[in-house]
Amino acid sequence: MDSRKLRWIAVAMFLLHLEALAHPTGNMVVVGENVFWSYTAPIDNSSHYGCIMVWSNDHAPKVLLQSAFPSTDYILYAKEDQLYAIERRHDDLRNDSRLLKVGLDGAVVVLWPWFQDNHRMGEGGFYINDQEHVVFARYPNVYVKEKGKVPYKKLEFHEPINRIRQVENQQLLVLTVNDCYLTTASGRVLKRWRKLIKKLDKPAFLGRNTIFDVDYFRGELLLAYWGNRTFDLINSKGERKTVQSCPIGDLPHWVAFHNGAAMLFASKLVLEAEELPLPRLWRYDSAITDIWVINE
Repeated sequence: MDSRKLRWIAVAMFLLHLEALAHPTGNMVVVGENVFWSYTAPIDNSSHYGCIMVWSNDHAPKVLLQSAFPSTDYILYAKEDQLYAIERRHDDLRNDSRLLKVGLDGAVVVLWPWFQDNHRMGEGGFYINDQEHVVFARYPNVYVKEKGKVPYKKLEFHEPINRIRQVENQQLLVLTVNDCYLTTASGRVLKRWRKLIKKLDKPAFLGRNTIFDVDYFRGELLLAYWGNRTFDLINSKGERKTVQSCPIGDLPHWVAFHNGAAMLFASKLVLEAEELPLPRLWRYDSAITDIWVINE
């Protein structure tokens, strides 16, 4: 292999390393009065033990479930009053995942045992029709994985897909590079938000001028805009505004609607393994409220 190819591989691996340190894989969902999101615990442990955090108006943020394995992440899905999670552990050679049903008390039922996960199932969002089938996005397609079998393509869409999210009435949010669609489960478009990406005055972190996460509720679209380091809200009239800007060094990760209010999760930009990925969880309902903010 010539030296130019080797240099490009080295650069790509370095950027992937930086991105992995910059944020944990995961998302944020709501079950009833409870808000759940993915993080690591303890925060100051560089071995990255994934956890599921929970908050409600009745209590401060706390760890609901912590992985027993290092280098793990949780990806979440809420269906009615039930929380599901993909637990993924990884090393330099492979990724393994399993599917869990998680009680509101942290009790776990293993639905799928560990399996080698070459598709990184759920990283681009997922939902469950039944406990034998998981529907998930992996750029540029949407797949179905049946328990114990190889995934197959489910949704043919006219644009490459970055992320999906199941919302009210079993409808889907489909996030592409620059647009977001509200669709039926079969992909029929009900609504489209165009040109979500703005031209920036400064380069985005890792060159990723992208929307990282979206949620939808009663005509409103909520955005975690990684490239601009903002959380934006588009109302039912199509009017867009920034509801929160991240402090210097932080990046927006995940969003969710909770009783009509917007939950916004960001984390400190981390470039070295010994640094701490400090969290910020805000609630926006005409004004910003700090829910979980750790500064040092």
